[in-house]
Parts: sequence; C-alpha cells; structure tokens
Amino acid sequence: MPIITAQPGTPEEVEEHALSCSPTRVIVTVCNAGTENRAGGTGVRLTLLADGPSAEGTTDAHGVVTFTITDLDQGSAELTLTSTNPKRPAKACQRSVTRGEYHAVPLELGSHIAAIDILHGDDVAGEGDLIQFVNLPAEEAWLARTKAPNLDRLSTCIRVRVRFHYPCVEPFTVKMAASVDNAIYTAHERERNARYKPVPEDPEGGVKSTTDDKGMATLPDDFRVTAAGGDRYRFEAVDSYGNGVRTENASIVTRRLFFLQPLLMTGLTNQPTRELSVLTEEYRTHHVELVILEPVDMAYISNVGLSNMDDFKVKAREACPESEYTPYVIFVAFAEQLAERADGLSLKNNYTVRPGMPDYTILCLATLWTGFGDGIPWLLDATFTPDAPRDDDLENDAEELRLAFDAYDAKRDTFELERSELNEEWTLLRKDAEGVTEQSDGFAALKDRKEELDEKQRLLDERKEDLDAEEDDLSQRQEDIDARRQVTALEPIDLTDYCIAVNKEGGTDVGPFKRIVIKLGDAVEQEMTGTLRVSYQKIGYQRGGLSIPKTNLCAVATRINGKPKDASGQNQILIHEIGHQIGMVPSHDPQGNVGPRSAAELDRHANQYEGRGHNGSHCCNGLDAMAEDYQKVKEGALCVMFGSVHAPTTFCVDCASAVRRKDLSAGFTFV
Repeated sequence: MPIITAQPGTPEEVEEHALSCSPTRVIVTVCNAGTENRAGGTGVRLTLLADGPSAEGTTDAHGVVTFTITDLDQGSAELTLTSTNPKRPAKACQRSVTRGEYHAVPLELGSHIAAIDILHGDDVAGEGDLIQFVNLPAEEAWLARTKAPNLDRLSTCIRVRVRFHYPCVEPFTVKMAASVDNAIYTAHERERNARYKPVPEDPEGGVKSTTDDKGMATLPDDFRVTAAGGDRYRFEAVDSYGNGVRTENASIVTRRLFFLQPLLMTGLTNQPTRELSVLTEEYRTHHVELVILEPVDMAYISNVGLSNMDDFKVKAREACPESEYTPYVIFVAFAEQLAERADGLSLKNNYTVRPGMPDYTILCLATLWTGFGDGIPWLLDATFTPDAPRDDDLENDAEELRLAFDAYDAKRDTFELERSELNEEWTLLRKDAEGVTEQSDGFAALKDRKEELDEKQRLLDERKEDLDAEEDDLSQRQEDIDARRQVTALEPIDLTDYCIAVNKEGGTDVGPFKRIVIKLGDAVEQEMTGTLRVSYQKIGYQRGGLSIPKTNLCAVATRINGKPKDASGQNQILIHEIGHQIGMVPSHDPQGNVGPRSAAELDRHANQYEGRGHNGSHCCNGLDAMAEDYQKVKEGALCVMFGSVHAPTTFCVDCASAVRRKDLSAGFTFV
C-alpha cells in the first residue's frame, strides 16, 4: 500500500502525516514534531471535497486513525487533512485519490524519497558487499571467464536506482560516498590517468536528476569508481525536501582480476610446483584475484638467456598461440635455468711441471657452464707453453733496438716542438702583413722574415723525412726480432683432455661445478717451466625469474646454480615477476627527469631503485637506500620486489600501496 508523507509549516505543528490510500479506506499516521515518535490522542479531521462531508477521529496509542470512505466509487475526489487539536494545529494536507488506483498525487507539500539501490543485474537491487572487478570490461564474454555474477559487476561504472514512495515526478541528488580507507592518488597521478579519479570527482556535488512519472529513476553511467582495489563505496540520495536515504545494506567493494597461464617445459629435472597458494593469497591481500589456468606443455629449452630469448618467445607462443583470456592473462614458463654466460681465464706464469706431479686445481668464483644440455662447452682452451731457450745475441739486439727507439722518441719530440714554434711564427707574420703593400713602410722587413721562415720550413721538412725513414727502419728491426723469437719458441702442450669439472667434494656427477682439476702429471713427459693458460665459460649472472618487457611472458627458474628451487622459492619468484608485469616498482619521479612509462604508471616511492647490481626497477625497503651495490645482499630486505631471490614473499607497505592502486584495465601485451 503506497505511503504519502507531508511536512507542517512550523516546528510547533504536527511534524508528519503519513496518509495511506485505498479505494475504501484512508489510514492516517501522525508523528510529533521533530521526531519519529507517534502522536497518540491527536484529533484529525478528514474532509471529502472542499464542501463535502467530513469525518473526525483521534489517533490511538500508535498515532494511527482510520477513516472509511465510500464516496469514491464514481471517480476521484480531493481530500483535505487537518488537525482538530487546537494546541497542535497542522497545515492542511491535500491529496487527490482515484478509485481503483493505489496512489496519491501531492497538491501542496510533495513526497518523500523511499530508497536508493545499487543495481545488481537487470533491475535487481544488490545486497551485501558487491565485488566490482574494475579492470575488466562490461562485456558478456567475461561473465563466463570470471566470478562476476552479472555485467553490473564489471568495469568501474556503477548503476544506481532511486525510488520514491509512490508515482511522482520529483527532483533528487545522488552522491557516491567513498570510505575513508579508500586508496589515495597523488595530484600527478590523477592528472595522468582519468581512471585514478572517481566520477563525479567532487563527492559533495553529486549528480542531480528527476524521477519518471512512476516515481523512479535509474542512473546508468553517472558514477565511476577508481581503478584501485580494496575500495568501498556507498550511495546517498536526497530529495528536494531534505529527506535522505542511503544504501545501508549494500556497498561496492573493488577488486582486480587476471589470469595466470603456466607453461611447463617437458623434461625438466626439477618439476614446477603446483602449490601456488602463497602466490594467490599474497595478491588477494592486495585486492587482486589471480585465477590459475590449467598448465600447457612447452618445448624444452635447457637454459633461457639473452642469447636465445627470441627462441624462447617463439616456443612459448607455439605452446599457446592464442588465449581467450587475452589481454588479461600472464604466461609463466617454468624453465630449467635462467643464466647468462661469461668468460673465465686462469693464467699462471713461470710455473714448473713434471711427470707424476699432483693435480693442479683452479677454484672458480662462479659455476662452470656445464650440464645445460645446449651443446656449448664449458672448456674453451687449456695449454701449457714452455718458456723458450735464452738467446743472448737476440736479447742484445733487442736491447739495442729498445735504446734506438728511446733516442728516436726524443728526436721526434724535439721536432714536434720546433714545428709548433714555427707555426706560431707563421701566424704572427700573417697578422703583421695584413694591409701591408709593397709601397708600405716595413714591407722589406716582412719580406726578410718570410724568407727566414721559408728556410726553417724547408729544414723541418727534411728532418721529417729523415725521422719517417728512421721509424720505418726501427719497425723493420722489431719485426725481425719478433720473427727470431718465434723460431726459438716451443710448441704449447694441449691440456683439454686432462681438464675435469668437479664439485666441492671432488665429484663429477652432481653440480654445481666450481673447480677445474688439471692432471698435469699425466700430460707432460719432462720437467719444464712455462705458462699455464686455461680459458673457460661460467655462469656470469643467474636469475631466479625473468619478466620480458612489453610482453605478457615471465619465466621462473626451477634450478639456480644447479640447486633445485622448492615450492616456497618458486612462489617468491612468481610474486616478484608478476609484480613486474603489473608495473612494479613505479619509477616515475614528478620532480625529477624520469618520465612515466605510461599513463597508468604511479609515482615512485622513497625505496625504489634501479641498477645497483640488479636489472630493472626494484625496492630496497629494509636496506641502506644509499648503497651503491645490492648484488651481494642476502638478508635484510623487507619486500618481495627486492632485486634478488633473497627476499620475502610479501610486498612492503610502499609497494603494497602501489599494487593496490595500479590501473590494470589495459591488461598485458600478448607475446
């Protein structure tokens, strides 16, 4: 049964009349001024038409009095309601009531707003916490792929509906009330990205609208929440009489959602973990729902590095050429190792070897490039070159040549100095000769000076020819001496078959291998002195994970330095690399020279750093922010976005804020 409300003219009058109409009865409820307390014992007069019959009654203990009307059978009539209590007069409340229509239209005092709803699919009013996936578009295709119950729960757009108590055309204002705990964006961030601002941006202004003739109005796209997760919003509506309602039993709670597609390389020696709860729970903590898809097999690559990055991307694309979850899917390939090669060299001069001597061991600072199955040898070259027998005549000639070179260098230095002085004299002569003609005074003196300089120039040119010839002679003598040395040198001994890569226990079966054992006692047949030279390849840089820029592809190493990574370690790497995929750690400095990589990028925080022994942008929370190199740090880091595997599995407070606020609506670039 519809309810009609009326407001009196002064506080001393009856505060509110609630008039309920049906074809046969009029029920009047009276409240005390300024309260919602029912006014019992109040006299009420109901008049049918201006000069028609009237009826009087007194409200009961509940403030209610009922009148029975039988004169509405022929159509409509006007009702006037007044108070009969002389001490508590009420301003007349007029209504038009029509037989057969369960509504009433106000003639003087207007009506009250009844409710505001957050729509939750079609015209259903939502209840409770309504999870809003703000990064996904409101498209039918995403309903089947996500947990969203209807299109209303996708995108940043929120539909609301306003209802009045009965059919009427009334103005109203709706405001979106944000929780005080909602994410906060800087002014620079809001300027760069419209999704970092709510719509309307001014929460106090609200949106003004008017109901249709049924007393209802739907606002389909007037309100948009920000791109952040974990924000909460309610809605408030006020009618033109100051009556307000709000969504007490429903609120919007924002989330982000994307998918993770595991790619499992076949033949891995250490199997990828299937237990990813640490990963999903950490992102859920920061209001990101990460949906793990069924794994897809991928062709085996023994090692993923910069040299074969293109091949890695091709194989990843072949494993999953297209995905229905694009662009909101990240591909994670579980690889054997993610390492970069580097050259190593061991050189020992004046070293004496002999048959039967003990093995010679080289301690490497890094793991040797062995066991990768990529066909690249760890040993490049190993030789022992005996010293050549001494040739006294050769050494005497070499000493004479050295002295001759010293004398030549001294003469060349003197020549260059004199040539520089002559050039200065030429410059001065040209300056003095400016404007001088044969008839000028001093012409003869200038002519004499020129002749002197011409003679000096001639002598210097001759000396240059002599010096060039002397240099050619000395160079030829040097070539002759070098050739004589080659003739007397002994052939190097190849040691490649006598070199073995071993682990720290001396074994050859299980790595990591950081030692090279050379069986010199088996390689030589006589005692001799010379130079031992071993060239090899080692792991120059070992990654736990890899996020390829401008793609949606990551890689996780299941082994590091030959040692398997357990489930916890793989989860830590995944959290870190997916963090890079969503834009961690922001590096834009509004006061500096580092521009934003995109409009969605956030401003950097105090613990962000780049380089310092690591690749890319990372977080040093818990460490000395002024340190120049973090490469050897193994403890103290408080954030998963620190640039190594020696980090926790959680985001620090600074990075957590960035993860929560980052706009993920653009998704990720497909490989």
